Amino acid sequence: MRFLTLIVGILCIPIISKAQAGAAEFMVGDKYLHYQHSVAMPFNQTSRFGWQHIATLIKHHKFGNAKADLKDELMNQAYLTANLSKAFQLKGGVFYNDVGGYRLSTGIQFAAIKPNWMFVINPRLDLDKVTAYEVFMVSEFTPPINDRLRFYSRIQLMSNINRNQHLRSYQLIRVGISKDKFQMGAGVTLDEYGKDGRVHYNTGFFVRKEF
Repeated sequence: MRFLTLIVGILCIPIISKAQAGAAEFMVGDKYLHYQHSVAMPFNQTSRFGWQHIATLIKHHKFGNAKADLKDELMNQAYLTANLSKAFQLKGGVFYNDVGGYRLSTGIQFAAIKPNWMFVINPRLDLDKVTAYEVFMVSEFTPPINDRLRFYSRIQLMSNINRNQHLRSYQLIRVGISKDKFQMGAGVTLDEYGKDGRVHYNTGFFVRKEF
């Protein structure tokens, strides 16, 4: 089942270029390789309704007989979306990860987009035996450097809990340059898991493409 979920996520990649809004990023870090993409598209040019797919893959380095401190991760989210206004969007669909498997999920998203700045916040809940609550936030700042280049920076945060404990959080920072719809630079991700929430660091180099 895990392999099938990964294949479904990969098959979504070729249609990213046809989507109205999307981005894919790959980072080579000192602890793990990190891939993520987000794609959103209306059913037609005038429709308030559409779909969204989000995927993350983390593959830890394993050299020789050494074992990674943490397990590899796969996350897939697929939603039907409805625009309530220019800023607010309602979404509902299916969430998958390695720990909890498949769960129904619903949330609301607020987005503010300006020429040099973007902010998105998405509270969400997963419907399961024990309901999980999540808040996702991302902000980008991209002021021009000259006629061809822009400074690129992004902060991406996520925290997931249930009524019993903290489950999973991360803080992701990217800094670099942007040309047209291509970005590259340095990145760091802080990961926290479970009750103790001990911080694990991954630093490296990223490349990113907007569609």
